[in-house]
Amino acid sequence: MTTKRGDPMVFVTLEDPTGSAEVVVFNSTYAAARDLLEADRILVVKGRVDHKQAGETKLIAIEVSPFEAVQVRREVRLRIDARQAPAGLIRELATLVSDFPGDAPVYVALETSVGERTLALGPEYRVQPDADFFAEVRALLGEAAIA
Repeated sequence: MTTKRGDPMVFVTLEDPTGSAEVVVFNSTYAAARDLLEADRILVVKGRVDHKQAGETKLIAIEVSPFEAVQVRREVRLRIDARQAPAGLIRELATLVSDFPGDAPVYVALETSVGERTLALGPEYRVQPDADFFAEVRALLGEAAIA
């Protein structure tokens, strides 16, 4: 299919265990992802949601990349600048870690006024280091906190 300007584009149905969605892949993204767009291939699609058409929601692909199995983390290492951290941040981190119980130990490198100190959280603060956990850590501590 082509756009009004004659540029190539495709419509792709993306499925996961929870359902499916139509993805629109325009020219520049399509050119980079053409070889990846094949049936039953596992992909990672980054995009924006489009609600413009009456009653239909589509994902406009910005980036399409192959899914690469992520190596299982055996431990979690975080960095916090204690000199600039707001009061209660460690308490919030402890609560967050408690919300994702698992087997991976958590280490926190604290930058203090007397240098860096690494803390090993106790066994009651082991986590399941999955995507949801890291999304919450990013929201609380920022991207740079994940080592």
